[in-house]
Amino acid sequence: MLSELTHHFSKNSPLILASKSPQRIRILKMLGIPFVSVEHEFEEFLDHELSPEKNVEMLAEGKAQSLVKKYPNSCIVGIDTLVVSESGKILGKPQHKEEAREMFREKSGKKELIISGISIIKDNQKITAHEVSSVEFMEFSEADIEKILELNEWKNKSGGIMIEGKSSMYIESIEGNFWNIVGFPVPTFLELLKSI
Repeated sequence: MLSELTHHFSKNSPLILASKSPQRIRILKMLGIPFVSVEHEFEEFLDHELSPEKNVEMLAEGKAQSLVKKYPNSCIVGIDTLVVSESGKILGKPQHKEEAREMFREKSGKKELIISGISIIKDNQKITAHEVSSVEFMEFSEADIEKILELNEWKNKSGGIMIEGKSSMYIESIEGNFWNIVGFPVPTFLELLKSI
């Protein structure tokens, strides 16, 4: 399926990724689909009347939609990822070390959901979906938390964790797709791209 999809894009007509995320850029390069990474122009917000799943789809769609006028004949992909604690709290990107420390205290011995929304817009077609994975953490001592913080992988990461980094050694188990936890739901992306 992947080789069929790559034929639809070229240097002259690339896919538009509405993101400057290094992880998402790296994964899309790995897939071999010609693309251009462009910063989206959507002002992100959470609607507390919506579920995390609906919020993440709304955010992904907003990112893609924000580039439609600029790239009217292109296939545009928007992606967003939310981390939801076992208690139902949405965990954003820690703004400072103390906030990250509190996040890791909350994660200790708990399971959290990673929900990625993806939206693809091409011409007058729009398709949006989400994928859910979960991560269960070991119990952390205060010394463990300090070691994790010293890695500095929590910076600019939703939920403060980098699944492909050194801090992943404190993960007990994962359920669902690994790439979704990284922040790019590859299986869902390929299915949506094929259908559009």
